Amino acid sequence: MAQIKTLQPSLFHSIKTAFKRYDFEFYLLRRNPLTMIGLVIIVIVILLGVFAPTIAPYNPLDVAPAVRLQGPSTQHWMGTDDYGRDILSRVLYATRVDLSIAFSAVTLAAVIGVTLGAAAGFMRGGTDEVTMRLLDIVQAFPAFILAMGLAVVLGSGQSTIVYVVAFIMIPVFARLTRSEILSARERGYTEVARCMGATNQEIVFKQMLPNCMTPILVQYGLSMSYAFLDAAALSFIGLGVHPPQAEWGSMVNQGVGFIASGQWWMSFFPGLIMAITILGFNLIADGFRDVFDPKLRN
Repeated sequence: MAQIKTLQPSLFHSIKTAFKRYDFEFYLLRRNPLTMIGLVIIVIVILLGVFAPTIAPYNPLDVAPAVRLQGPSTQHWMGTDDYGRDILSRVLYATRVDLSIAFSAVTLAAVIGVTLGAAAGFMRGGTDEVTMRLLDIVQAFPAFILAMGLAVVLGSGQSTIVYVVAFIMIPVFARLTRSEILSARERGYTEVARCMGATNQEIVFKQMLPNCMTPILVQYGLSMSYAFLDAAALSFIGLGVHPPQAEWGSMVNQGVGFIASGQWWMSFFPGLIMAITILGFNLIADGFRDVFDPKLRN
């Protein structure tokens, strides 16, 4: 019997294979208007972040006391803050920071969580029991309270937020992957692959995971929204990115004290771009769920 060609299995190979298998679903995804709206939103936000140094009208750190607390105008489209810094420029640079944090944190959580979940679901026994109990310990604490505690211990900063947010999201990906792998074990193709000489790694990464990627992709999109909220919340309470570096949460916090005196724009515009970005990722995640699940198709 022909032997399966030995290749180095990897999680990235599984993702690539999954995308190839869902050509028809991606065709349907392009026909989903809400999903396309979400995709357009995210593409625009990413472009704004990438090209912030080019399109920002001012340096986000330049202080100009003469124009402090000015409302939106033709010179400053989103107004200025209490130091006279241009809010539009700061929002654009903050977009770079928050996108970097969210993508890094969720990707790290997905890679670690999927690996742990796949190992636990496939090997079962002691590996499964130990992995699940460790995840139970992590999930025994309210997620944001745990994030606050870790941020206090590790110290504030952009890299700290990435690790903290990734840590509290690992159990979600691990449990989801484990349940999908346990279900995949009962399907016939895994036994066929084993009879053809496939190793355990090849069965997991080339057979099981590519067929389990739909809920993982949906969870990835939803986790992006939570990552933005968690990062902004940590910065809002002073445990994340600190001024003068621009970040949505810290900018909202900076402007809260001025709302009562009428300077609403300092908090409004950073909060608005954050809400629009979260909406975009939620629309994309809903589109993946509706298109990839045959039960939800019209």
